[in-house]
Amino acid sequence: MDPDYLRSLDILVDNINQVLDPKMGVTSSQILSVLVLKEIITKSVHDRIAKFTESEKEQVKEKLGEFGDDIEGSLTELTTLYFIEHNPSLSQLQKITVSDEIEERSGITELIQKIIATDSNLQIIGETQEMGLEIQFTSLIERLSDKVIEPLLLSTLDLIREQHKFRGDGPGELELPEYAPYYPEEFTQDQEWMPEVVLMAKHTRVWLSQLSRKYEANIKTLDAIPLQELEKLANRGFTGLWLIGLWERSEASRLLKHTMGNTDAAASAYALWDYTIAEDLGGHEAYLKLTEKCQSAGLMLASDMVPNHTGIVSRWLLEHPDWFIQTSEPPFPGYSFEGSNISGNSEIEIYLEDGYYTHRDAAVVFKMVDHRDNRTRYIYHGNDGTSIPWNDTAQLDFLNSEVREAVIQLVLHVARMFPIIRLDAAMVLTKEHFQRLWYPKPGSGGDIPSRSRFGLSIQDFNSRFVQEFWREVVDRIAAERPNTLLVAEAFWMLEGYFVRTLGVHRVYNSAFMHMLRDQKNIEFRQLILSTLEYDPRILQRYVNFMSNPDEETAIEQFGSGDKYFGIAMLMVTLPGMPMFGHGQVEGYHEKYGMEYSKDYWNEIENSTLVELHTQLIFPLLSHRRLFAQVDEFRLYNPGHNDNIIAYSNADEDDTFLIIYNNSMEKTSSWIKEALFPKGLIGDLGQPGSFILFKNFYSDTYFLRTREEITDQGLFVALQGYQFQIFHKFTGLEATEDVKEIHQKYAGREIDRDRINHIIPDL
Repeated sequence: MDPDYLRSLDILVDNINQVLDPKMGVTSSQILSVLVLKEIITKSVHDRIAKFTESEKEQVKEKLGEFGDDIEGSLTELTTLYFIEHNPSLSQLQKITVSDEIEERSGITELIQKIIATDSNLQIIGETQEMGLEIQFTSLIERLSDKVIEPLLLSTLDLIREQHKFRGDGPGELELPEYAPYYPEEFTQDQEWMPEVVLMAKHTRVWLSQLSRKYEANIKTLDAIPLQELEKLANRGFTGLWLIGLWERSEASRLLKHTMGNTDAAASAYALWDYTIAEDLGGHEAYLKLTEKCQSAGLMLASDMVPNHTGIVSRWLLEHPDWFIQTSEPPFPGYSFEGSNISGNSEIEIYLEDGYYTHRDAAVVFKMVDHRDNRTRYIYHGNDGTSIPWNDTAQLDFLNSEVREAVIQLVLHVARMFPIIRLDAAMVLTKEHFQRLWYPKPGSGGDIPSRSRFGLSIQDFNSRFVQEFWREVVDRIAAERPNTLLVAEAFWMLEGYFVRTLGVHRVYNSAFMHMLRDQKNIEFRQLILSTLEYDPRILQRYVNFMSNPDEETAIEQFGSGDKYFGIAMLMVTLPGMPMFGHGQVEGYHEKYGMEYSKDYWNEIENSTLVELHTQLIFPLLSHRRLFAQVDEFRLYNPGHNDNIIAYSNADEDDTFLIIYNNSMEKTSSWIKEALFPKGLIGDLGQPGSFILFKNFYSDTYFLRTREEITDQGLFVALQGYQFQIFHKFTGLEATEDVKEIHQKYAGREIDRDRINHIIPDL
């Protein structure tokens, strides 16, 4: 099928839409459906007429009356009208079509029905017309015998999907990671320090505002952050500080937010002008001084890298406008750009689509007028296909090899400044999803409105986007900045692919937050088990969190009681990298937008919550190297209670057993068998007839016979959201002293001083 023909149909549909009354409810997909239907009918009618005798042709002319001079054209038009009249999915078009000719002439109706009966494609449409346009065209594609028409059907199906796809305000529903057998193993080796990273996220400008209140000082630049605040983080066990919003932002983003009424807003932290430290934060000199302070305190700095897009006005947009996905005409004829020029630059003009200001629409493009070459472009906003377009951004075209290399150079630039880099929305730049979003293969479109018409076959796409972008980034980092930890924000079931095949060091594990919050305990345990069975090393590459900058705060989602601390305990004791949100320890409820220059709720630190973190959570952070690895990790069968999550981990110096009840009901169970690797809980500790182990939070011990634990398991009784942590599993021989203590305490806790004479070096 000639691509120009498809494009001409697009233009025709757009022109028809311009003259239609929007109140009629007629969509582009309905119009294009009729045009494609007409193509199929034309061929069917032509084939049918070719078999007519001259006598039959005269009879048909007579039935057609004044329409009879052009038998083929008339039958095509009338058959098309017949289908419109009988297809519920085209009900809006029925209001503007006239088909009295069909109803008045039963002979014509009979002839149309005979044409339908002798053509399998028309029969398919007739059979499925009650099921909606998407099913009709999907059925045609599946059973089509005419490959000439198939590209038209695929384009129509794409347009139908574009117009009916729901786009909300977030990344879409949670999709659990899947581990495809074809993921090749190409892990990147960790540096020695990487498993011990515990990350604290801070919205930089909000934090500076809070510090200013706390210290009653004007703390506005990075170098003014008090050293004691950094030392406090390090003393609590944090090793990494992720400062959100360090780079110079696009002034146009701030202007848009002010125009819409938020005069306190800064530009979005993800609508960037360039990768230089923002001047209002003190610029590069302030960054250097902060780096020195962090090194003194024992913290490593982390920063964002936003590779998918720039701000709506950026240095690259000025210098390389061809690097962005664009068209020379508006993708939809109803778009208008009559608002203010927000470029702030005399060489170009930038206009948002008018629907933004009236909340009428969320357009996929903005208008750029370039006075340097008198050219007008319509450049796409950044978009992940699951939500409305990010209207203060401009989408880079990764089909362009220059763009890919330029972004790689930016990643290397950031790596020279920060040992930890968070890669924003990394999943959208995998080959699979970049094609899906921006150059969809025919028949798979619909994720971003108007992009279906720019679709490419897989072969054409791969010829221009040869290697996975992130694999190339990882390899270049390994060669040029090997001491850099790359953290990918990635969803869409790609978690295993990112770390195992693309080689990124860490990847977001959104399932941790969502499943434990919603108490999907069976599913969470199965996720851990399936990960272990596929490749345990993936588990230690996960980033576990209770909130991230795009979600409600941890306190809003988990409360500030026992459930919060139970999940926080899991976060810091499971393999992977724990990540705490801004204000999580302090118990703040406010969710900070990416444009916030200050907090608005002026919340007071919850001292009780901080103290409980000090008692329950921070002491565990000193054992991160043990908890991070998976070589000795075991997941246990919870017995009869699926709400219990139980696992152990160990190194050469210690063994930890963690048991948690993620429900509000009290429960009890015997923990006996390991689900992975297969084994018994009685195997824990050193050899010996008895096993002595310690309560992590007190100076008390428990003593059990190994036979009892092997045969029956370890009995636990837990209140709602209660957890228990045991460690220092030690094997003891059956001496008289050991047997006497075991008999005396009968499973109860034993104070340390009661057993010092047995093991003096406890």
